[in-house]
Amino acid sequence: MKAIILAGGRGTRLQPLTNDVPKPMLPLYEYPVIEYIVELLKKYGINEIGITLQYLPEQIMNYFGDGKKWGVSITYFIEEMPLGTAGGVKKADWFIEEECIIISGDAVTDLNLANVIAFHRQHQSEMTIVTKLVPDVTHYGLVSANDKNEVTRFIEKPKQYEATGNLINTGIYVIHKSILNSISREGAVDFSFDVIPALLKNNRKVYHYTTANYWIDIGQLHHYRQAHYDLYEKLFGSNSLNHISDTAVIAEDVKVIPPVYIGEEVQIRSGCTIGPWAVIGKNSHINSNATIRKSVLMNDVIVKKNCFLYDVALEHGMILERESVLLNDKAESGAVARVFDVKTKPLFSIAKFMNQFSLRVQKQKKEF
Repeated sequence: MKAIILAGGRGTRLQPLTNDVPKPMLPLYEYPVIEYIVELLKKYGINEIGITLQYLPEQIMNYFGDGKKWGVSITYFIEEMPLGTAGGVKKADWFIEEECIIISGDAVTDLNLANVIAFHRQHQSEMTIVTKLVPDVTHYGLVSANDKNEVTRFIEKPKQYEATGNLINTGIYVIHKSILNSISREGAVDFSFDVIPALLKNNRKVYHYTTANYWIDIGQLHHYRQAHYDLYEKLFGSNSLNHISDTAVIAEDVKVIPPVYIGEEVQIRSGCTIGPWAVIGKNSHINSNATIRKSVLMNDVIVKKNCFLYDVALEHGMILERESVLLNDKAESGAVARVFDVKTKPLFSIAKFMNQFSLRVQKQKKEF
């Protein structure tokens, strides 16, 4: 069986992290998110992989090349205009033989693919949707099914009054090629909005497989941070230990409260408090008396003196001016923070912070 990774989205909800980086290439510790998917497919013997691309495609192509380094063969499908999740797969239909796994490039999961494939074949399904139980379904596709695991209803991002269950679509599918033949129109076509409703309307064989394995979609800032926290123990052994690169330079009086990840060539100066739950990407510089808790800093970030960060994510190359305070107040957007001048009052909301790096946060020549 072959697989297609969907990696063409712009990741607008993750801006500014995705201003210069495609969402699947956002780092999750040492590796981009999409690399974990490639490794998962390889683990289950799926060595022929297609990747649909649209936004900044060259970054993914340059990173993976033909896939030989990972022991797989990769074929790229570049969309000039966004074709949607199903439209991109339709363009790649010649790549698919009879069955195919479809998986999002911005998902993190340890799903047992062998079990999903076996379920799909056992039920002679045309489309198997991998589902998961969650407390709040309003940000996902709601799946309703009978006791035979046949999908009976599907609502993408239901209103609260429509949320009659807790089973959601993870965006991972096993499909039979026949369902692509039912896509007749040109342009953008989506599995959730177009294909699945059409299949159900025509009484096609759509089943769901519920997984208890780990799964998260990193498409929002708080989910991106949460994926780091969730994977820490699995990758580094224990949440009570720190993972600090041998090449990091940390002043003797710095307080490092586990779990903390500190990447290569990081410099942390005197008086800082780092952690718990802090991720600092390689080549980042943390100046004196800064505090960083429950936050993810991508590579090459500079935090100047006396800053305080809690529950935020900072993009690659960002420079945070001295005495700034960033907090996440957990509004519905997932990242409504405020930047403060410690000595006076709030300066501006993250809505402006995300789009105008003009006041206290700006990209500029590295200096302290």
